[in-house]
Amino acid sequence: MPLLFDGKITIPLYHGTNLLFYDSIKQHGLGGRDLIKELRVIELLRELIAICEDSLTAEVDWILRMQCVKFIASQDVTEGGFNFRHGSAYLAASVEKAARYAVSSEFSSEALAQFMMLWTRLQDSRVSLPPTVRAGSLPIVEFASGKKTPLVFELSNVAIDDLAAEDGSHPRAMLDSVGSLATGDDSVDGHFLGAANFEAHGPISIADARTFRVLREPANDSFCSEGYSLVLFHGESSFDGSSGDVIHRISLA
Repeated sequence: MPLLFDGKITIPLYHGTNLLFYDSIKQHGLGGRDLIKELRVIELLRELIAICEDSLTAEVDWILRMQCVKFIASQDVTEGGFNFRHGSAYLAASVEKAARYAVSSEFSSEALAQFMMLWTRLQDSRVSLPPTVRAGSLPIVEFASGKKTPLVFELSNVAIDDLAAEDGSHPRAMLDSVGSLATGDDSVDGHFLGAANFEAHGPISIADARTFRVLREPANDSFCSEGYSLVLFHGESSFDGSSGDVIHRISLA
């Protein structure tokens, strides 16, 4: 089957996120609202970086952490292809990749996680923040305190014109490249397709999408570590901590 037919992607695409962002995505669609930008997370992250460098002791492990934070604050795509741009909605052809992102931090957002890491360190160190920085940070802290659980959206028949390649270019060339590697062997082709990532030029409605909670599996013979199951999620009103029917079982090790 071709990857593109009648202007639509023929394989499901997946987006990893968190319950924190669910209501916004449900109302505005993927890519329809940029909460990271609205909350000024990157802007205030840069402010916190400067304060940390002036006020905190630079232990080796802290220097390494700060390097990661600075990559995120740069909002660049590196020459090696690592994407540190945040705020846009990204979709993957691999459910494992989307789930891995969803469980990558408490917030399923690198930018928010790094902001909260610096905020907590500064608060624990009793560093006094400039009034404008503190006032700007409090809405982020309040948002981050909301109810959290990792989620994955599965979207079918996404229009190619609603997408860009991860580096911002048109995705057709990437699809042609991935499609040219197809062998007819699902296990082999799945490996190539798993490398395909897209940026939503939203809004992309999730009205017909399936939504999953990502639950950690207890250790067993199949999953020595990092085993997860995906169960259907029907909205926060039905969120009662029960597992539900397992749709996928995956290993993220």
